[in-house]
Parts: sequence; C-alpha cells; structure tokens
Amino acid sequence: MPRISGTVNGLAALWLAGGLAAALTLIPAQAAGAAGSATVSISATSDFAAVTGDTYVIYKGAKGTGTATLSGQVSGASSGDRLALYAKPFRAAAYAATGKSTMLTGASPESYSFKVKPTIATSYQVRVLTGSTLDASASVPVYVTEDLLVNFDGGKLKCHGSTCKLTLKAAVVLPASALRTEMRKHWYLYVGRLTKSGLPTVFILSTRSKASKPRKLNRSEYALVWTFVGPSEHHKLGYLPDACTRDTESVDGMGLPGHHHCGDHRVKASQAAYLG
Repeated sequence: MPRISGTVNGLAALWLAGGLAAALTLIPAQAAGAAGSATVSISATSDFAAVTGDTYVIYKGAKGTGTATLSGQVSGASSGDRLALYAKPFRAAAYAATGKSTMLTGASPESYSFKVKPTIATSYQVRVLTGSTLDASASVPVYVTEDLLVNFDGGKLKCHGSTCKLTLKAAVVLPASALRTEMRKHWYLYVGRLTKSGLPTVFILSTRSKASKPRKLNRSEYALVWTFVGPSEHHKLGYLPDACTRDTESVDGMGLPGHHHCGDHRVKASQAAYLG
C-alpha cells in the first residue's frame, strides 16, 4: 500500500495540504528561571497548521510529517553556558534530558532550534545550565496522531444512477500502548459533494457508509475497510470521502485534547483538515 501523508483524524488533510493547511502556527511560551538571570522562550511548529493552538505530528510520519521544530530565544546567558532540551512523554512523572543540547555564545538574544520526533504526546522544555544555577523555559506540548496507509490503487468504485460506492482498504499505524484503545473506537464516515471548484464546501456524516470491524495486523497496526456511499457525477465519483475517530488524548496520549468536530452531522471544509 502507498504511504499517505495524511492523518487518521482527517483524510481531507490530503487535499488541504496543497495550500489551505500549509501555514505553520507558533505556540509561544516564555518563562524566566528564578535561579539564574537568563530568560528563555520556546515555540513549537510542524508541517501542519496548529489546531486550536495545538501543534501535532504524525506517528513516525514520512517526509518530515513526524517531525516538529522547537525554537526560541535566550537572553541574559553567558558564553559557555549550555542550552539543553528536556522532554516529558505522556504518563511520564517528570522531565528527562533528551541528549540534545547546544553551547551558547553569550549573544543576547540568541536564537536556537531543536528537531523532535515524538511517538506519543510529549511536553518539552529547554534549560540553560549556568554553573550551579538553572533557568528554564515554560513547557510546550507536541501531540501525535496515528499514521494512515490507504490502498487507493486497490480501491473499488461502482457507480449506478445517482450513487457511487467507493471501497477502500486502510491500515492505522500507532504506538503499541494505544492500539487497544484506538481499535475499539467507532469510525465516522463523511462524504463531501464536489463543487465546480473541485473541492467540497461541506462534509456530511454518511449514514449509508460503513466501516468494517478492525483487524489487528501486529502490535502497532490494525486494518479495516471503508465503504463510502455518495453522489455520482455523470457516472463518476462525485464526492470526496473523509473518515475520523474521536480523540482520547487524555486516555492514551494520541490525537489532540478536546473535541474537533468528529461525529458532527455537518463539517465545514475548513474544519475537515483535522477531525478528532
């Protein structure tokens, strides 16, 4: 199956990535450490526009989709001080050193950046090591969504009259710790009627479309089949499919916090870039 740079929380990200979801959004956070004199800011960005202020990546995503960039500025540090990156993954009790660090020159302000590839929701913090004192930034989270493999080449399309039925095989790739929770979730299938511009303006929850019972492939992957039913256009597919499961980030560390329209009867195209 071809690897798709989409997210299980919204197939529409495949077509929105062409332009509508290209912008990167910063998550600013700043704090001055009480122990020393340095001030440190931190922000997170990824290949995807932030959703309600939250930055996310795809689990082990290809072509940079699994990578986030942490960046900011340090003021008040001295030459020879070290800036170190710390991380606290989902359910971890405390922050731990990641092994990533850089030596500071003493310029004020001085910019920095680190690349990270979290496999589950993770909070990050940078710390300036100044002799026996320590100054830390605020923490910034980077969330993780499941990766999705869709066999479009093996899809089956049947159109009759005003209706087209599209059957697609899909596999969901995620951490082993989240497999049991995610496999139990209900799939919501949507169809968006194509417009003259070539893209839907709205997606409607399809009561005629169905998802098969999931089948475990290995400890971190499961498969299922989607059958979408929607309008035809001159005996050709007249809609764009979309699918999602509701996020449970607080339970298994996957997806984003809160509710993001998955399960709603009607979803605007601008909202369909991320459904969870």
